[in-house]
Amino acid sequence: MHKAKPVKPELLTRAAEALAAGNPAQAERLYRAVLAAQPDYPAALHALSVLAYQRGSHRQALWMNERLLARYPSLPEAHFSRGTILQAMGRYEEALASFGSVVALEPRYADAHFGRAYALFERGRPDEALEAYDRVLALAPDHALACNNRGNTLRALRRYPEALASLDRAVELEPRYAEAFTNRANVLKDMERFEDAIESYDRGLAIRADQPDAWNNRGLALQRMTRFDEALRSFDQAIELAPKHAEHRFNRAYLLLLLGSFADGWREYEWRRKQKGWSQGRFPGAEWRGEAIGGKQLFVYAEQGLGDCLMFARFVRSISERGAKVLLGAPARMHAVLERLDGVTAVIPAGASLPQFDLHIPLMSVPRLIDFTPNSVPANVPYLSSDPARTGHWAARLPTNRFRVGIAWHGTDVERAIPLEAFSPLARVPGTALISLQKGAGSEQLDARAELGLVTLGADFDSGPDAFLDTAAVMMNLDLIVTADTAVAHLAGALGRPVWIALRPVPDWRWLLERDDSPWYPTARLFRQHTEGDWQEVFARMSVELAAMTVRGAN
Repeated sequence: MHKAKPVKPELLTRAAEALAAGNPAQAERLYRAVLAAQPDYPAALHALSVLAYQRGSHRQALWMNERLLARYPSLPEAHFSRGTILQAMGRYEEALASFGSVVALEPRYADAHFGRAYALFERGRPDEALEAYDRVLALAPDHALACNNRGNTLRALRRYPEALASLDRAVELEPRYAEAFTNRANVLKDMERFEDAIESYDRGLAIRADQPDAWNNRGLALQRMTRFDEALRSFDQAIELAPKHAEHRFNRAYLLLLLGSFADGWREYEWRRKQKGWSQGRFPGAEWRGEAIGGKQLFVYAEQGLGDCLMFARFVRSISERGAKVLLGAPARMHAVLERLDGVTAVIPAGASLPQFDLHIPLMSVPRLIDFTPNSVPANVPYLSSDPARTGHWAARLPTNRFRVGIAWHGTDVERAIPLEAFSPLARVPGTALISLQKGAGSEQLDARAELGLVTLGADFDSGPDAFLDTAAVMMNLDLIVTADTAVAHLAGALGRPVWIALRPVPDWRWLLERDDSPWYPTARLFRQHTEGDWQEVFARMSVELAAMTVRGAN
């Protein structure tokens, strides 16, 4: 049995001095010399694991760390290092176990609680992460990074005032903490305190300008403030720092389209296909690039929301007019309503077997390929139609001798939602009947607004697996549709029905700016908020217009 050689203390001293002097390679050589003399020397094993981690050699760091833990299983620092390495490798559940081992050995180890909090957040467990950050701060009240991360966690939980207080504490502790200023700005943006958000972004960027996410989010805040030129410059700065960041490129595309810069906007809009969550399938054959397509069979597949599908379905006719046979891939629940689409050869429900085709293209890439401009929008509507028998069925169920107004107030998120109460001025217009077209989220408001006298259409209204068949049929029997920015607006426009759309000051890009008509839908009128959040003024204007319409209709 070989006896371990004694470690020369000067080797450890020289290794520490090399680290202090910024010479990790020399330090590593010295620590390896220590291990040559004594293979299980804990300080050398730990130091070599940390050095491997710092240079990004995570597997080597983990291997060295496991050597250390095999010999010294009760060493808290070793468990902590293992958790840190596993976290860097994205192995969060194992990291949690390692940080848990640290806490079991040393309950007041604040950084282990911090590592545990970070891993919990990354695993999508923000409530538990918040508890762990609170434990960190109970042990180390001046832990600025914990205050910052706690603020981000509270933001994820939509507890914005508490998030702001936590981030205020972070910048109080570290006045040059650039990321905390930008995270603070993100919270202020969520609270729609845009001026304050810009001030906080600017403070963070003055400390450290190379923060592409901060420039991007600053652009989003400026966009909401209608400071569009500044927003574009902010997006440009983000892209200069991170040219291949898909989200930043997409946000720039969104603003260009909102401003009507369609040529540049559609080109940048292709970056949506590189964003997280893009679920493009793998299809045989080549993607269509805009070449002549006469006699070809083209598979065009829908993407994003139902409203997008309805709006961009108009381009099927444009493609078919070029001589192609168009197979439209769409969500299964949209199959029936899109079967009546002009120019379509067949609608293929998502998940069904695909027939043979020559080329394929995502639906929202078509405008770029057909040289779309605002003046060339295929706005000839209708391009959808309702089943005549279904239309007749609903005609017999709707009120008679009144001006029939269908309403929808809630879309897929809060940005596309209006409180039902805001529609009250329309209910007070003599001779009108308000008919609810709302399905799903938002319907719960009906019980609290009985005074509006809304006509509801029963449990069988669009109750089957197919979306919008009854909605389309009902719309054909209405005098007007009034809606938030929802798929209902696009369906009404595609059917060529008169529709009023209530919008925020900075709406979704497709509604453009400073106009009360839409190049997409000639039967639509746009009613925009003059002040953010003021729906009362919007619906007061609508009620005056509606009253005039009912008088004209009566005459």
